[in-house]
Amino acid sequence: MASARISEAQKFGLRFFAILATFSVLAWVIVLPQQLTTVQEGIAGATGQLARLVGSANVVRGDHIQVPQLAIHINHECTGIYVLIILVTFLFAYPGPWSRRITGAVIGVAALLLITAAPIAVLAQDKDTLVIALDTLGAQVMDPILDTR
Repeated sequence: MASARISEAQKFGLRFFAILATFSVLAWVIVLPQQLTTVQEGIAGATGQLARLVGSANVVRGDHIQVPQLAIHINHECTGIYVLIILVTFLFAYPGPWSRRITGAVIGVAALLLITAAPIAVLAQDKDTLVIALDTLGAQVMDPILDTR
């Protein structure tokens, strides 16, 4: 009788789901959304600064960005934390040297945080810039939402 061997892909899958389950339990235990206030404020501050570099007249208070026609609240979903958890889980489960896994996680987290801030910075512009951004980036999705408010 042949013994069943676990393939490298199966080992990766098992590691991935074990690490993801660990992160999920940890997030539940610490009530993750309630622990992200500092991150939310950091994203609001960085986004406000980024938008001011291109002419926005926004004011940042805590995790709120105020522009003349719009108020933006950075909540825990805006942090990208769940995408970051998936990325780090994938990199930690990947079969490779730990130095490369950690380097990939650092670079990936930094890149995703920057990618997260960019659309919010567009929103923190004046009303005309927001309309241009919506027309360019997906008005077909946003128009029905904006028309109902």
